[in-house]
Amino acid sequence: VALYTLPALSPQPEKQVEKTVKQQAPRPQLPDDIRDNFVCTAICNQLTPDDRAKTLQLLEEPCKDPRSADPALCGTSAEQLCAGTCGSGRTDMTKWLPSTFLTAGITGAQMEGMSRALQTHGECARRCVEE
Repeated sequence: VALYTLPALSPQPEKQVEKTVKQQAPRPQLPDDIRDNFVCTAICNQLTPDDRAKTLQLLEEPCKDPRSADPALCGTSAEQLCAGTCGSGRTDMTKWLPSTFLTAGITGAQMEGMSRALQTHGECARRCVEE
């Protein structure tokens, strides 16, 4: 089975998500990996039509033959592919999906909401372990 590799994208000198957080929203107390992935997911859910098409085009070749296509890859949405690529921190998303990543952002309220949700989840998990 031949594997399809997504085109190589320029590595970024610093994580784009870090830059986006600093520019767009106050930084609540979230672990870096959770904060970075949340920012990626929030921005990827705002894909412009051009960037959505560019992302889905990457899936055309590996998914065109249903007999050899990987169901996990071919069932991926443009937003999921975007978030997975962004979350790795190795791709300059402003170069790959510029119309989204140069215009979209997240608000401080979204970051605060995520922080509260994570805190609530942690408290619930601690109670479950103790009971």
